[in-house]
Amino acid sequence: MKFKKCGFLLFFAMMFCFAIPSFASAAVVDLLEGKTGTLGSKEFKNMTDGNKSTYEKVYTKEPIMFDLGDVYNVDKFTINESKGTGSENPATLHVKYYDSNKKVLADYTKFAFTEKINDVRYISLQYNYLNPIWVYEFKVYGTTDKVTDVENLKAEADLKQITLSWNNPDTPKFMGVNIYHGSRSLGKLDKTKNSYIVKGLESATEYEFTIKSIDENGFETSGAKTKVSTKMPVLPPPDKVFVTPQNGKLVIAWNGVSSPYLQGYNVYIDGKKINDKPLTSSKLAVNSLENDKSYKVQISAVNKNDVEGEKSKEVSEKPSSSALEVEYDVKMPFSPLDLLTSSVSLLAILGGFVLLSLAIIWFKPLKELIVKAVRKGKEKK
Repeated sequence: MKFKKCGFLLFFAMMFCFAIPSFASAAVVDLLEGKTGTLGSKEFKNMTDGNKSTYEKVYTKEPIMFDLGDVYNVDKFTINESKGTGSENPATLHVKYYDSNKKVLADYTKFAFTEKINDVRYISLQYNYLNPIWVYEFKVYGTTDKVTDVENLKAEADLKQITLSWNNPDTPKFMGVNIYHGSRSLGKLDKTKNSYIVKGLESATEYEFTIKSIDENGFETSGAKTKVSTKMPVLPPPDKVFVTPQNGKLVIAWNGVSSPYLQGYNVYIDGKKINDKPLTSSKLAVNSLENDKSYKVQISAVNKNDVEGEKSKEVSEKPSSSALEVEYDVKMPFSPLDLLTSSVSLLAILGGFVLLSLAIIWFKPLKELIVKAVRKGKEKK
């Protein structure tokens, strides 16, 4: 009896030991994340892109097909897992599993269901009850011992660098990741790392990065991708601000900020912004002010991302009833170029007379000839 009991315990221990690796080698993942559904020539990406804010309006009698790319054992599916389906009616809803030959293995008419189905290659979704259903998330969970793409890839942008972070696959065959900027390799990280800082980038520029998982044989997955733009520079204030007092108003002007990222300027009087949207000019007349009262003026620059920079130094001035009124934004009747052109033309006309006078004065034969001609003219008369 003792021998049988010991044999049973030994058998149980061996089974337990062999079972542990099998459990550890399989990871539960969302098999649809990053996959594209198709219906004829139309593609559906937003409900499987991992973004809870994007969605697809599903309203079709024909199935939207998703190819898992390989055969998997599926455990469950969910629709709008985070937001919930609320009062949506699952009538006419169909979620189907297919094998590699597109033979239907299971057909569900619910928004979520848990059931283990083996050897699933394709999954479809269709719905056409009254109005379209907005699908933010369509997730299908399954187990696999294969290395999958990293999940929850995020990018945090700064002015000249981007920080990437992600969740690594939970499988012993996962060895690390390769990081790419476009098609250019940025480096390789081992499986203990789940973040990377890309430095030396241009500001206000869009970049695309791909994180590819590596298995024990060195093979890469297709990769998780993200697009992100570096931040736009915050602009300095104008270096000089000029305030001219007038009767009941102040005329403010400033040196423009030279930058391709400039959207406009904000003007502050006593710390309060007085314009609704950034000004595109570098001059402003502020009316309805109290004479002999001091006002503090500041200017700031705003970039094209609506980010405002620091304010300029305060410039104080008082409107005055005795101030000399100056007309601003009045176009001159002629430009400096017009003045120069007119002067040259006048000089050309007068120049001939001046040269002739000089010739008469300094060239005696010419002078005598002119005098004789005048005398002969008088004698004939």
